[in-house]
Amino acid sequence: MIRYPAPLRPGDKIAVTSPSAGASGPGAERVDFCVDWLRTAGYDVVVGQCMDGSGLTSAPAEQRAAELTVMLCDPDVRCVLPPWGGETAIDLVDLLDWDALAVAEPTWLVGYSDLSTVLLPIPPDLAGQRCTATTSPTRPTDPRQACCRGPSSQPALGRTSSVTRD
Repeated sequence: MIRYPAPLRPGDKIAVTSPSAGASGPGAERVDFCVDWLRTAGYDVVVGQCMDGSGLTSAPAEQRAAELTVMLCDPDVRCVLPPWGGETAIDLVDLLDWDALAVAEPTWLVGYSDLSTVLLPIPPDLAGQRCTATTSPTRPTDPRQACCRGPSSQPALGRTSSVTRD
């Protein structure tokens, strides 16, 4: 059974973390503006520790993966919102706690680009629980993506997980 997160409502908690590149200078100012806007709109916004923009990544891979896992598994967090992408989310795939994610309540995970690297290996039975995402129509060449198999034992790429209403 695919479970979907409830729609966001004012008062819900939104967590912000940078699974790849962090924020500095004008980028940090932009993130602050957006966080303030969400708070003004009535959301409870928490900003994680993995936001440093002084290097290539916001924090070491282990710390970024742990923070993302904690946010996605926290029943009080209704949405995880990375401020942007980067090029290093691939470092998180083997470090995320997939077992904990499998039993966690559904949480919106909003993003694209580099975040697709995290969304792609989510097994089809978790896809509806974690996010609504469209993946590339190409087949994986990386054996680490072997977990992305659908019911027909074909890679689950090219599928769209979404709610369809008549």
